[in-house]
Amino acid sequence: MTKFLIPIFLFILSFSILSINIKKPFVGAHDFNGVFFGQIAKNYFRYNFETKLGQVVNADITPKNEWAYHTHHPPLLPLMLAVFGVLFGFSESALRLVPVIFSGFSIILIYLIGKELFSKTVGFIASLLPMGTPLFAYYAKMPVHEPLILTFLLAAIWQYLYWVKSKKSVNYYLMIFFTILGLLSGWPFYYFPILLGLYTYLYNRKNFKQILPIAILPVVFVLLQLIHVKILTGSYLTGIFDAFILRVGSSFSVLEFLKTELQFLNAFLGKIILVLSLAFLINLIISIKNKIKSKQIGLILMFGIAGSLHLIAARNASVRHDYLIFLLIPFFAFSSALILEGITNKIGLKIKLNKNLLLLMMGIAVSIFVGVEKLKFTNALITGEINKPGFIVGSTVSKLTSPGDRVLFANQEFTEFFGPFVAFYADRQVDYVDLKLDYFSEKRAGLEKNYKYLIVDTSRPFDQSLDEQLSRIYNKEAVNNVYNFYRLR
Repeated sequence: MTKFLIPIFLFILSFSILSINIKKPFVGAHDFNGVFFGQIAKNYFRYNFETKLGQVVNADITPKNEWAYHTHHPPLLPLMLAVFGVLFGFSESALRLVPVIFSGFSIILIYLIGKELFSKTVGFIASLLPMGTPLFAYYAKMPVHEPLILTFLLAAIWQYLYWVKSKKSVNYYLMIFFTILGLLSGWPFYYFPILLGLYTYLYNRKNFKQILPIAILPVVFVLLQLIHVKILTGSYLTGIFDAFILRVGSSFSVLEFLKTELQFLNAFLGKIILVLSLAFLINLIISIKNKIKSKQIGLILMFGIAGSLHLIAARNASVRHDYLIFLLIPFFAFSSALILEGITNKIGLKIKLNKNLLLLMMGIAVSIFVGVEKLKFTNALITGEINKPGFIVGSTVSKLTSPGDRVLFANQEFTEFFGPFVAFYADRQVDYVDLKLDYFSEKRAGLEKNYKYLIVDTSRPFDQSLDEQLSRIYNKEAVNNVYNFYRLR
């Protein structure tokens, strides 16, 4: 029973950190993910197996021939969100509970892997270090693919280590199982099976034949994804090709890309962790002949490569989505913990203090330091409301309308920033158009027939004469002194 105490403690600590503001509306940085995949999850519940596991993005009840599909991500994340939505309701806290639980398991797996590779103390410190960072505190509870990917990557490695040591078939099949779940979670995982094959060839060559089938699984699952898209849309590449070009094609130079990623790492991990990991790399280079032969060091390098490849391959996405560095957590955790171990070993010899106790104290101190250093930034992330307009409009539409009602928003630009937020919170069909008075006057009868409400956003460029005319004709409900809701019928 005592062997479970540390994992239980780590999970509780992780859960406590991530539960802060867990009920907050999806209005913060990159909360697009929560509303977008949350809407898909609602539709899995709404339409069940009619979707053929396709990710339907439409709001409200929509005829099947009008369904629009999100095709360029595997489906496991929204499926998991749908399960938790059915169990606990499609609230923010229920949807965030999915990544919160997975992130808690990731912390436990970092400990277990560190314990297996190095020592219990190194594993414990490696699991503590990420929890003090803004990267973990904010993005580890975001309904996005990375928390799931990280858990399955770590779980597959955990089972790999036990399989190599014990040769038990149960560990081998669990490794395959977690690999398949990772492939169903997101594209950044697809590099991992290939890297695992390369690592096995270099360090455990006698097991290479058994790993080779796992290394080719990404090809199989890419083909399955394309076949699934073909079944849903009639074309193999609907949405996927455009998404691929958008992410891979880059308008940023290599120098701009590297500078941006370094800024992300500094902002979300802190200088001390970066310095420790840099010291690890320098130490590796200095003693490369000895260190590179170590299976343990090779595995840490594999974590670093696995977390970096998608950043490099999809530079456009990497520069715009800072949370893609999330998969580098194991590399920074283990490399920092090992340097701290090296420091404490030297100090311990001089002051004759128990090395494990000294490492524990130093690791806790670094974790607390990072947390305090980044507290202001973490708080800004957790409490940020950059996407609040979408929440306000969507919630108001939901309150004023019934399922099946349609709403017209008299500003096309609004949808580019807040459309998915409105869709999630309203769960109604909302159309956006730059409406002018002359067009309204000409099409008034049709607009009154098709739309229950017309919304004017007075904080953006709008036709003031239209707003004045609407005020004379219809009842108006002003929301936040910005959004004028006109009831057309």
